[in-house]
Amino acid sequence: MKTFTEGYLEWSKTAKKAQIDTNMSNKLLAENLGYSRQFVTAVVNGRRECDLAIARISKQLNISKPNSLYNEGEF
Repeated sequence: MKTFTEGYLEWSKTAKKAQIDTNMSNKLLAENLGYSRQFVTAVVNGRRECDLAIARISKQLNISKPNSLYNEGEF
């Protein structure tokens, strides 16, 4: 089982807060990004780690990506 980094877990909390602040449900976020609601929920809740999805969700919510993604190319 993969252990998520502290940065990823902090990102997850930030993403959830941003969703509340912008009144954006997982369903709406998924529709905006072309993902399924189940996939977005799994990424935001820390059950699935996908760098591309994290970067796209971060951009959609206007939040910072986890530090582990900064060394990779922009999405």
